[in-house]
Amino acid sequence: VESFLQATSQIAQTTLRSVLGKADLDTLLSERERLNDDLQTIIDATPQARMLQPVEVAEVIYFLISPASSAVTGATIVCDGGYVAGSGWAPYGGFRRPTSGAARP
Repeated sequence: VESFLQATSQIAQTTLRSVLGKADLDTLLSERERLNDDLQTIIDATPQARMLQPVEVAEVIYFLISPASSAVTGATIVCDGGYVAGSGWAPYGGFRRPTSGAARP
């Protein structure tokens, strides 16, 4: 294989087409709507109120593989836009973004 990235992409596309080909359109659309709702719930519970960009995660990885992280041992680096630090697990009574002009707790 000349390019593992190209090979991985082709396998992912083929698998996705295979999975989607087995479902009917109504199922796919309702599943997409449910996933969008779930994603919005997570975004609403995140203090930064947005999805991270891939480059933001890549910068954390770059730091971890660089000599600058030589003193970091046995640590879990959470790169989640403040979701965990903000007690963002709203289903368990955690942080919720205000729906009006009220200040954050």
